[in-house]
Amino acid sequence: MFKVEYPRRGMLLAMGTHSRFPDTWLINGVIRLNESAQANLFCDCGVSANRAW
Repeated sequence: MFKVEYPRRGMLLAMGTHSRFPDTWLINGVIRLNESAQANLFCDCGVSANRAW
């Protein structure tokens, strides 16, 4: 499921910093999202934000 189905359906990484490592980005979690009809905020290319680049 985690190798095939979740990445195909949209799996994103939740990233942030920690008080002990303020200059380092850490992976804080994994989020599985369904396909969204909302346009990508940073790209006007018609590609969903949930797709792998």
